[in-house]
Amino acid sequence: MSEQIEEIFAYYGKQRDKNSQEMVIALLRELQEAEGCITPELKVRVIETTEITDKFLNCLIKMYPSIKEAKQAHEIIACTKSQTRAGNQKRRDFI
Repeated sequence: MSEQIEEIFAYYGKQRDKNSQEMVIALLRELQEAEGCITPELKVRVIETTEITDKFLNCLIKMYPSIKEAKQAHEIIACTKSQTRAGNQKRRDFI
């Protein structure tokens, strides 16, 4: 893992209230900003660092839609030809 990720875990591991909901969400947000998403490896480290359960972590991730477990891939499809009714009608008339 990167040095930035290690620094984040070191900081949150030293906090007294490291297992509070607010601290876990702050940790997740920082990790997501640094890594792009919360990977399964990061989830294991979060559980170890904050001493919370897997169920609690999964509930928090579900409660906060801005926390993403996987990088989101998007596909943009653009039409290259216009298929208008008028154009289709002209083709039918031609045939």
